[in-house]
Amino acid sequence: MAERIIPYKGLFISYVKESRDPTTSDSSYSVPTIWINESNDRAYILTDVTNGVSVWVFFTGASEALFHNDLLGRDAAAQHPATSVTNTPHGDIASTTIQAAINELDIDKEVRRHRVNVFFVGKHGNNARDGLTPADAMLTFGSAITAANAGDVIFCTDNGTYVENITGKTNVNIFAPNANLTNNVGSHTILNGNVWIFRQFTMPAGVIGIVHNVVNGRCHIKCQEMNVQGNSIALRVPNGEMITDFGRVSLANGSLISNQTAGRINLKFNEIEINGTADIIRLASGAEINCLGNTINDIGGAGRLINAAPDATTNVSVMVTEVLITNLSNINDNVNFRLVSSNVDGALNETGAGRAIILSTSGIDNIPIGENTQNVGNFTTCHASVEFGDIAGNYQILWNPVDNSIDFNF
Repeated sequence: MAERIIPYKGLFISYVKESRDPTTSDSSYSVPTIWINESNDRAYILTDVTNGVSVWVFFTGASEALFHNDLLGRDAAAQHPATSVTNTPHGDIASTTIQAAINELDIDKEVRRHRVNVFFVGKHGNNARDGLTPADAMLTFGSAITAANAGDVIFCTDNGTYVENITGKTNVNIFAPNANLTNNVGSHTILNGNVWIFRQFTMPAGVIGIVHNVVNGRCHIKCQEMNVQGNSIALRVPNGEMITDFGRVSLANGSLISNQTAGRINLKFNEIEINGTADIIRLASGAEINCLGNTINDIGGAGRLINAAPDATTNVSVMVTEVLITNLSNINDNVNFRLVSSNVDGALNETGAGRAIILSTSGIDNIPIGENTQNVGNFTTCHASVEFGDIAGNYQILWNPVDNSIDFNF
């Protein structure tokens, strides 16, 4: 008899009426399919088809009653309780447990497992569950990552704090817009193709927060808050590229970016606040760093925008609306540092022969840019508010607001 279709929970379930029992070779049907043997009133459900071999689970009881009650949503429990399900094999029908048969009847979970690819995490969760529905959520992000495959998404709406170190899986993304992910002594490792979205990242004292070390890899991190405590380092990218989008970053005595090598960071932020001796960028080796933001505010009076060690060969470009910081930079002669800002308030306390280009409409410490005497650095300054003469060892490009002329001093 031809295969028929009936609607069930918004889906379409196949069923077949025949005068015989199914066999393992009846594998042309989709999971789940109901098979009814009209000659002996037996009912079966197809639970699996692998490599052309089908697994049919046998039910006792009237097949017509089972069909109409269980699939059409009537009171099946009264006429067909769990005792109506048997795990006794019939002919070449594979044996199965009662619970396995019940699980396979969960149509919503079956569709989610094979089509939706979403794993749920929540404070109500349990890592013994499969995470395929909100009710069956896992407890930790690490367990969900282990269960996921490339292309899957991990979803969490809880606003709790999750204390764990997570290691990503390539092309598995995390969407947790209300959660606070806090390091548990160690580091998070983000891999190629990862997009992590959290409400907050918290780095307790003494940790390296998030590391990306994949040659030619690319990852993306987004959060409303990042709290970097003590002497912790928030971001490190020895290889690959990290793209960030941060609302507010709070730094104590560590650094936001540190110890780059061949990596690249594109840092986007609304506000960075320093309340200790932190460096926003601290370099011990080369990198490429691009920063775009609104405000850098050194409320503690001891912070620094960039600090580069003697062997740091790198390019750093910073475009920020307002820079209110005690020390702009301490860079060596292998660093190219470019700062563009509408307002800069801070000192060029250089101890190395750095090369900096600073473009601003205001001065530093209310003194026109370029009149600060650097130790050995070579500074190019644009849009200074007054004209002044040459300083030995430096060259300037100066704008005179009186007659709108540009003077070149070498």
